[in-house]
Amino acid sequence: MEAMLAPDATWRVAMSFSGDRADQSYFGDRAAALANLRQISTMVSTVRFVDTRVSVTGDGATSFMQANGDFVTAAGKPYRNTYVFRLDWRNGLITQVEEYTNPITICASFGLPLCVPDDSGAQQSPAAG
Repeated sequence: MEAMLAPDATWRVAMSFSGDRADQSYFGDRAAALANLRQISTMVSTVRFVDTRVSVTGDGATSFMQANGDFVTAAGKPYRNTYVFRLDWRNGLITQVEEYTNPITICASFGLPLCVPDDSGAQQSPAAG
């Protein structure tokens, strides 16, 4: 991914653990986006996308990738989520990524607090980022 990201690339994780429309994460520059990818690489031992479908807009400026993840966590557990990525391109480089995925699958696979009720029975939400 590093070679594919433009110097001004941004990455938006457009999902919510709280149920509202706020982004889970927004990485406003290339360095932040790459740091996030490095952090994710510590959480999984295997990254594999299957059933991949790619669609490209007529002008070629935007593409969409739909795929199922067949990942393995660093703890050795299966992590199978569904993804949609919107990629905006300029001069052969990605300028913006929008990532959509199922937050409940993330919680269940990584044991995040959203999946565990607090003492009152209400769901807890993990910190953004």
